[in-house]
Amino acid sequence: MYVTSVPHDATIDEIQSVFSKFGVIAEEIDSGAPRIKIYQDENGKPKGDVLVVYFRPESVSLAITMLDDTDFRMGQEGPAGKMSVKEADYSYKKQQEVPTQQSTKDKKKIVKRAKKLNDKLADWSGDEDISESRATSGRWDKVVVLKHMFTVNELEVRF
Repeated sequence: MYVTSVPHDATIDEIQSVFSKFGVIAEEIDSGAPRIKIYQDENGKPKGDVLVVYFRPESVSLAITMLDDTDFRMGQEGPAGKMSVKEADYSYKKQQEVPTQQSTKDKKKIVKRAKKLNDKLADWSGDEDISESRATSGRWDKVVVLKHMFTVNELEVRF
């Protein structure tokens, strides 16, 4: 997906944090780095445009629905106002690329990476290592607040 009006000081980790709430972000085959590209101007400074590649296409429509015309950081507009989140247009790139033969080693890497992302997708918590996350998480790291479940009068009647 193609996103505009991202703050110039946004990092890959911050972008991943925002967009991973709507789906698993694809990873590079060799490095395992998230497939997020921050576009830069001719001087090497961020332009405020970002490309985010999701593992599953369903995540794109969800992210568009939830993030289009919102602030990247709550209460702080980007360089061009609210973010514009839309599906990326790959038609130009498809015309320029010539398909290459993949080696058996590359195919094995792709299969392994896809299996890892599918496992991550199936894992509700989204944590890489559950035992590690429990050891380092604090008591209040994940809190759910339920409001308007009952009134004070209903509480007094029950107790």
